[in-house]
Amino acid sequence: MLTWPASDFQQILMISDVAAATGKPDPGFTLSSTARVRGPLDVECLDAAFDDVVARNDILRTTLVQEHGMWCQQVHPHRTVSLERIEAAGRSPAELAQAWSAVPIAADRPPVIRGFLSRLSDDDHLVGLSCNHLYIDARSITIAVQELAQAYEARLAGRRIAPLALQYGAYVQHQLSRPRDEETLRSWLRTSGTFQPMSFPCDRDCGDRTAPVPASFQATVLRAADVRRLERWALSHRTTPFCALLTGFALAVAARIPGRDLAIPSIIEKRGHPDTRTMIGPFLHPVILRMSVPAGSSWETLTPTAREAVLAAYEHTHIPLSEVHANSPDMPRFSQRGGYIMFQYLPRYGSEAPIPFGAAVGATVDPESLAGRMETIGITVRLRHAPNGDLIGWVGHDLRDHSEGQVRALFDDFAAALTDVVRPADGRASRKQAAQGAIR
Repeated sequence: MLTWPASDFQQILMISDVAAATGKPDPGFTLSSTARVRGPLDVECLDAAFDDVVARNDILRTTLVQEHGMWCQQVHPHRTVSLERIEAAGRSPAELAQAWSAVPIAADRPPVIRGFLSRLSDDDHLVGLSCNHLYIDARSITIAVQELAQAYEARLAGRRIAPLALQYGAYVQHQLSRPRDEETLRSWLRTSGTFQPMSFPCDRDCGDRTAPVPASFQATVLRAADVRRLERWALSHRTTPFCALLTGFALAVAARIPGRDLAIPSIIEKRGHPDTRTMIGPFLHPVILRMSVPAGSSWETLTPTAREAVLAAYEHTHIPLSEVHANSPDMPRFSQRGGYIMFQYLPRYGSEAPIPFGAAVGATVDPESLAGRMETIGITVRLRHAPNGDLIGWVGHDLRDHSEGQVRALFDDFAAALTDVVRPADGRASRKQAAQGAIR
């Protein structure tokens, strides 16, 4: 079987305490996308198209194996696959999409993707794809549905979709074999590996550290109109929405820790080759965003710091975080209490555009909940856009260390910090009301 090195994202997941506790990645750690296809649909042809997608993309037939202490991608031979038929049984498209997003997918048994099909009526179908996150990212699951539609149209025309010019494993090999400036490497290792744990306070203390006790909640961060205001604010301050969101999050976290030097784990998507723009795979790079937040910091003073932290991390994605871990004995492990607070933003990927399935047309259906089950260590804040444009936060936390009340208070302060910048008068009024309530 063909073998490639694992990406940094895959290496980090496999050495994390979640995988270490069970010996394998969580099968509930999935990403999914569902389309409602209205119009005539040849389901047998669609089956063949799904099989073509799995045959075309090695990453969908890949598992990770350990060789000489390092994880590697092992590509398995293709075996015929088909869409699983699911009875709608009176459930709405959103309910079906939610159910499919919760279906576990083993990361150690190919294929690592599953396809679902429900007939709503003669010319109305629901098509869903779900894949283990170890092998795919948020943009890629949208690309997978689009590729399924392209493969279907090719089958209708009596042909098959063209093979890929580049496979994900070969891309990873190319990235890892690029020459590196040793001085740049040493400098970045010193910069990234010398921080101290943030020591975020823990209001719970569970003695059993065998495995995380995950809990989560979902809440609105900003309404659509305020999202647009934040985007305009970011543009006027020569930064990005992610950097603006990071600024607000850093202000909320720094107010809760003894020191004000932050080391926030995050994920950056980077597709460093033209052929990767429409490829399926986990084009993700784990990074540590280092920021110093002096007392009295404001949006105006901290935004440039956030921008510089993100740019520095982006420019050094060629240096694997797993290498930083290996060269930084003081770097806290994921299990260290109060040392891990992850912040992630998933931008829009154009999934709202119509998807042609021959004479039929597909439209994305969002599940009732925007995030499925996911094992969590410490605190994880993941932001993404709802169909109506609202910015929604999925917040996971480990009940061994943090109660929901404590984590909600952090999240509420983060949302309030954003309100301060998009609607300053409302932010001041809400703080005044809170202060008056506290006095009473």
